Amino acid sequence: MLQVAQTNPDLLKDETVETKINFFLRVNERLAFAIGLPYGSFLVQFNDTLNKLFIYYCTETERAVETQGKVVLNYHTFKRMKAISR
Repeated sequence: MLQVAQTNPDLLKDETVETKINFFLRVNERLAFAIGLPYGSFLVQFNDTLNKLFIYYCTETERAVETQGKVVLNYHTFKRMKAISR
């Protein structure tokens, strides 16, 4: 999914994709806390991709707030985008 998103970044704006990315990040966060350093060493290979996701969703969140305003932007959409960028 992330490889396809590199060629078509508009794919990342899809609600189901955002939900899947959120789920992936939550599962990996829980595994990292439970397993510790060995799992953290495994996650290093995803570091570049996760950084690109972070930058993408941060800029998209900022752009959406600038163009639509905090009140007009759908709360759930903003919450999903913000969760990924955390």
